[in-house]
Amino acid sequence: TLTVYVKNAYTRKAVAGASVYLDSVFAGITDSRGAVVIQRVYAGWHYLVVTKYTGYLPYWVTVAITASTFMVYLTPT
Repeated sequence: TLTVYVKNAYTRKAVAGASVYLDSVFAGITDSRGAVVIQRVYAGWHYLVVTKYTGYLPYWVTVAITASTFMVYLTPT
């Protein structure tokens, strides 16, 4: 299980309503804590995309998942 937390890059506050994709598959929308829980994620390399169409630049990265949490900081436009 992987929990992705999405925060504002400047204020460090949670970003609710962001769409999270793992390996090009929709994984969910962040809740009020800025979190999405993704089941059955195995350690290794994954492609992560986070978008919030209003007010933020998209974020994408190829990352080696080795822990149960991953933090994403979205940059406001």
